[in-house]
Amino acid sequence: MSAARFFPLVPPLILLSTICGWAGVARAEVDISPQALNHYAFCVEQAEQYGFVYPLQRGVVYRCREDVAVAYFNDLGRRRRRTVDRFERNATGAYELRSIRDVGTCWHKVENERRQPVSFWGCDVYVAY
Repeated sequence: MSAARFFPLVPPLILLSTICGWAGVARAEVDISPQALNHYAFCVEQAEQYGFVYPLQRGVVYRCREDVAVAYFNDLGRRRRRTVDRFERNATGAYELRSIRDVGTCWHKVENERRQPVSFWGCDVYVAY
């Protein structure tokens, strides 16, 4: 197939990026599977319903809690082979953190500030604008 016959089949953006050398530009690898989109949508919906929406300078943080967050947290661990789990201790307690790639973080608070066992769940989803 000649180049003249091939170019009409290639979407313009891919063609432009290939010609200009932009093919190596990093892209966000956001999980867009139906299950991930459901968790994302439920989290944003719950945050709006209960007023856990925090406007920032360049975006908005939506915070969902308890059942919605537990489901999101567990699904992140179940589906991803390379789950980024961290354990963090700060002035407010101890947390297990699980990253939502390029979107936010889910957390499980396991100790309060006095190092007593507790169990609180939440997810923070960041939407840039």
